[in-house]
Amino acid sequence: MWKKPRTCRPQDRIYPDRCMLKWQGMLLSDHNERIRLDQLQEACEKPARYHTEAEREDWDVLIARSKTEGLPLTLIISRPNEPEMTRQGIVQLIRPTRLVLMTEQGPLTVARHEIDGVF
Repeated sequence: MWKKPRTCRPQDRIYPDRCMLKWQGMLLSDHNERIRLDQLQEACEKPARYHTEAEREDWDVLIARSKTEGLPLTLIISRPNEPEMTRQGIVQLIRPTRLVLMTEQGPLTVARHEIDGVF
């Protein structure tokens, strides 16, 4: 009985295998454009920074002190597709998901997940 070969040496192939090149013409142009855009976006994205629970608890203490004692603090704010911001002010309002910081330019609402540092 004849056994089907499991592997094929490159010199035994009928034509040189060009891998993805032979299929490139069959992909839709929109699909190619989307792949290129995704690759560009991945190259431009900042790696996600994760903070420990202890860091966040320390930040909460500083934020609460700013509100109760009127002490100024500095927030490092990181928003998607925007450069990192540093704002200084006094916390006016604290909510579970956001806070309001009174800066020299006026009130600034900041979501808790956008805070990357408190000093």
